[in-house]
Amino acid sequence: MKQPDGKLNDHEENPIPDGAQPGLCETPDGRLLRYALWDPPAGSRKGTVCIFEGRGEFIEKYFETVRDLQARGYGVAVLDWRGQGGSGYSKRRFFGSYVASFDEYEDDLIAFMQKVVLPDCAPPFHVVAHSTGALVVAESLLRRTWFEKAIFTGPLFGLSRGNMPWRLIHLSVGVLSSLGFGGLALPGRSSRSFAGMGFFGNPFTSDEERFERIKKVLKSSPHLSTKRPRIGWLFAAFRAMSELNSIPNKVHLCCPVMILSSRRDQIVAREAADEFAEKVQNATNIVIDGAKHEILLERDDIREQFWSVFDTFFDGAEPLASSQQNANNSQSGDKAA
Repeated sequence: MKQPDGKLNDHEENPIPDGAQPGLCETPDGRLLRYALWDPPAGSRKGTVCIFEGRGEFIEKYFETVRDLQARGYGVAVLDWRGQGGSGYSKRRFFGSYVASFDEYEDDLIAFMQKVVLPDCAPPFHVVAHSTGALVVAESLLRRTWFEKAIFTGPLFGLSRGNMPWRLIHLSVGVLSSLGFGGLALPGRSSRSFAGMGFFGNPFTSDEERFERIKKVLKSSPHLSTKRPRIGWLFAAFRAMSELNSIPNKVHLCCPVMILSSRRDQIVAREAADEFAEKVQNATNIVIDGAKHEILLERDDIREQFWSVFDTFFDGAEPLASSQQNANNSQSGDKAA
């Protein structure tokens, strides 16, 4: 398999935002992760927004969001998780984006922050995290933070209910993983990818123009597509969700969190975000009517709701007290809870 080269892929309908600084950073287990940085506009003191993607996403998908953040005076740092986009895959091609534990994603997060964002980006640091990325960051915020504020969209705190009870699915994928079948693709999940899907009935967005734009990017750069989820990946996701959902009431995260859930989400369970926000003292959940899973790829009227919340939350309130931020950062190198 070709080694990552860190390059961004340009497309006439999805051009690279000005000032991009792409690169690679290495994790402790030797994975090469692709990232891209954009400095804040000259004279701005707003700092850097770190974008943490959902499963199967890639930096190019966020180019429009990067430009929106630049227009608001922020720098941006985006990471491709291991096994997706332009980052390194498993040495065994068969496994694709397989992870045995979401701790591997947290290793990615730590490597990115310590090797790239902290030394090379302008503070203060904020977060926009989607789906899988929101789950990874939420777990991390129970123990450490480099961030002042975070926004989660469509967080993977629970999966949308299908025809089969999730407890049975959890048990089934656990048994299959223990028997050595964790690397097998989940059956019937091909519809969860942009690449082979039509716009009608898709679970991601109700904006056809943005939907087709991402499909064109994938057609021109097929290596950005991620293989179907693996049995072991789903089992790891269940374990991570169970751990997060077992947190005690009145817990306080290391930075304030605003959650934006989608009323029409068919992928993650909005109720799980409600329950999380009820348990966490400094988290709030807002439900956006009309939105599907990917709010930042939605219609303009829905995206405007996101940006209204973003502007109020990030710019309209006092930042995290410096004494608390310094205390949190002093623990940032420790992986253990």
